[in-house]
Amino acid sequence: MNPYAVTLIDHTVGQIAAQVQAIQSAAYLQEAKLLGASWFPPLERTAADIQRSPDLFFGAYADDVLVGVASLGAASPDRHATIASMTVAPTYQRRGIARALLASLMARLDGQNVIVSTGARNTPALALYSSFGFVVHRHSTVGPEHLALVELRRKAGALDWARNMTLRPLSIAELRIIADAMQDDDALYDAEFDGLPPPFVARRALEQIEAGKPASWCSPKLIVRTSDQAVMGGCGFKDTPVHGCVEIGYAVSSNYRQQGVATSAIRALLALAYQNEEVAEVLATISPTNLASMRVVQKLGFARGSVMIDPDEETLVCWHHHRPQDIEREALMTR
Repeated sequence: MNPYAVTLIDHTVGQIAAQVQAIQSAAYLQEAKLLGASWFPPLERTAADIQRSPDLFFGAYADDVLVGVASLGAASPDRHATIASMTVAPTYQRRGIARALLASLMARLDGQNVIVSTGARNTPALALYSSFGFVVHRHSTVGPEHLALVELRRKAGALDWARNMTLRPLSIAELRIIADAMQDDDALYDAEFDGLPPPFVARRALEQIEAGKPASWCSPKLIVRTSDQAVMGGCGFKDTPVHGCVEIGYAVSSNYRQQGVATSAIRALLALAYQNEEVAEVLATISPTNLASMRVVQKLGFARGSVMIDPDEETLVCWHHHRPQDIEREALMTR
């Protein structure tokens, strides 16, 4: 769950414009140093300039404090929607705020081609845009210092994960590597290998397979972007079906959250589960504090069930999905 609320803000109000200018000034000064530029026009922008801007401004708030700002400008000549700015207060960086802002813009621009430009040496920004499906369109230079810029574009439908994502089962060798990666500190593993199945899951899978259970039910699967084979997370079944019910688990890397990856991965697991005629129900157990994950399963038709306490004394809510009766199973993959 992302704790930062993103909303449209009225930048024509003097106080808000001043807050926007303060964030942009600090962030652009930081970017200018990163790019080695002494000439950086965004630093010349005043609060009055912001008040007069025709752009739409969006703010990210933490405890009612404006901590990040993004704006949408006029469409480009070839009718691409344009991201005009994306800045986060330096003291709030590396907390997922830029990702929350961009996710909000992408949701608003659903179905549109989008364009954005950034410094060629701004590696964090390039990585962020790439994770949302942007690709480099062209390089250019600007100003007396020939500042190198990169223009990136994202085509409408670039994040149609039903067509751009595959689930790749982990091999026995890979499971053993993960199982041995961090024997006694799964939390540290999660922090270092964000989104991958943790060691206890790999160890459980190896034990099940060695006991003769099918790897198709027991081995975790990597969520892979087909365009470049980037690993976006992991998912899978926790064991073979019991009394017609099979439980699923999933995790998405922080770089790919709020982009529909979990939705498509779970949808694919549902299709796989119901290929077996004996499976009548799919179960997901979710922490009651994980609101984002609960929204995903609700959207896919899971119904909330009872509350349970797992062996680690964690409170979990059971969510149940029943075999569809009136639609083709393949529709689960494309709906």
